[in-house]
Amino acid sequence: MTARRQIKDVNTPREPMCGHLIGDLARRYGVTTRALRFYEERGLLSSHRAAGGRARLFGEEQVARLRSILKAKDLGFSLEQIRGFLAERDAGKTEPADFFMPGDEVLRSQLSHLEQQRHALDAAIRSLREVLRDKAGAVAPEPRPAPLQRRA
Repeated sequence: MTARRQIKDVNTPREPMCGHLIGDLARRYGVTTRALRFYEERGLLSSHRAAGGRARLFGEEQVARLRSILKAKDLGFSLEQIRGFLAERDAGKTEPADFFMPGDEVLRSQLSHLEQQRHALDAAIRSLREVLRDKAGAVAPEPRPAPLQRRA
């Protein structure tokens, strides 16, 4: 009888989960579960445990935060900068829907920063190409003169 009761318990409908499982969220947004845990550890996201405490769930607000974090990362902002944007949003200084979008001045500054990085990378790429070109077209070392032969 115990076995039947266990089977019955397993098959009974569970209470619906409120939120998104960490693995589902990771797949949906193309990130790893480790990245989501990292964001949690850094205080950028928070989750709650489902009844029973085994499943880590993220509510809709946290899903919106994740989208904003990923958008800000795509724009080249550091996690520290993103933390600041989130703090402003949490303090009510920005609209909830726009908390990942800092003001125009910050966006222009970021654009300038990324353009400077691109110029530095372009210069490094040109230098590497020159080095490779020089190595490929390097002049062969001059042959040593043949030893003098003695006349008999």
